Amino acid sequence: IERKKKIWIINFLPIIKDADGNYKKVLTFDVEVVFLQQVGKKSTLKVSGIHQYASSSVLANGKWVKIRVPSSGIYKLTYSDLLAMGISNPSNPRIFGYGGAMLPEDFSKSKIDDLPEVPIWMEKGNDGIFNTGDYILFYAQGHVSWELSANNTDFVHIVNPYSKYGYYFVTSDAGEGKKISLAPVLEEIPTNNVDYFLDYQLRENDLVNMVKSGREWFGEEFNTTTQRSFSFSFPNIYSALSAVLVADVIATSSVASSFSVYANNVQLGTNINIPRVSTSGYEKAKQANAKFSFTPNKDDITILLQYNKSTNTSTARLNYLRLNAYRELKMTDNTLFFRNPSVIAQ
Repeated sequence: IERKKKIWIINFLPIIKDADGNYKKVLTFDVEVVFLQQVGKKSTLKVSGIHQYASSSVLANGKWVKIRVPSSGIYKLTYSDLLAMGISNPSNPRIFGYGGAMLPEDFSKSKIDDLPEVPIWMEKGNDGIFNTGDYILFYAQGHVSWELSANNTDFVHIVNPYSKYGYYFVTSDAGEGKKISLAPVLEEIPTNNVDYFLDYQLRENDLVNMVKSGREWFGEEFNTTTQRSFSFSFPNIYSALSAVLVADVIATSSVASSFSVYANNVQLGTNINIPRVSTSGYEKAKQANAKFSFTPNKDDITILLQYNKSTNTSTARLNYLRLNAYRELKMTDNTLFFRNPSVIAQ
């Protein structure tokens, strides 16, 4: 390799899938190089200007304790918990971390280089001093994140395939931290009263990787057992608006097969049809999904999947069930997360 002479190394898997779903080996290929226009001395490829880079990591100094959370929610650390963790000054705790959500893979989008700080609520009791019996509260992100769908009707999930937990770092050696404060009382007269919100739940159990490679895993098997039921609960269901279910499944079958989907013993829409796998031997399964709308009639919703085998050797697996349903805006637990996309434009 000559000094200061640029080289390119291209690596790729020489297997493609044609329009009929058949896998083929690439024998030859052409590479087309397109140079982007230069602006002065700066290339249009440069994206570092949109990023923030810390001079050093916040973890570089002091004592830090790593904690993990299994799911998103409000978490509590007591004064005694902080002492047991070895935090030297429990009256001045700080928490840093991204949590468990999948970080953006698009490097052209702005991101924070170092760990962001998580604001905390400190409950100091009547004496106003953080000591025995007091605690802090903070919001932590699990490994499943949610975002509003493109048509603003329901929420879709993103699972972090690299971790089952969210991680945070706790210290008291980094100075004064961010605190959650009470928001001012709104005095404006409301123009719209909203007494319901959209909730969501997910059933996704990663049990098997079909090719023992990659990051896509699948759940419960349908083979000798062709029916499986999955329970969801939405306290104070709001039946005036439809619930939305997305079912994503795979099947390994030499003949096309299908799934029938039921909610509380009522069949939803038409079957999910799954094409047959290729005879090439490279394809392990075919994937299919469908979205169903239905009117829930009670808080507890049982989703039943019936796999309709086309041959004795046909097998299938569930990828996930994602259910969005509206609920009345009433407290049913210590915390309540709510949102309502149906009133965004109002």
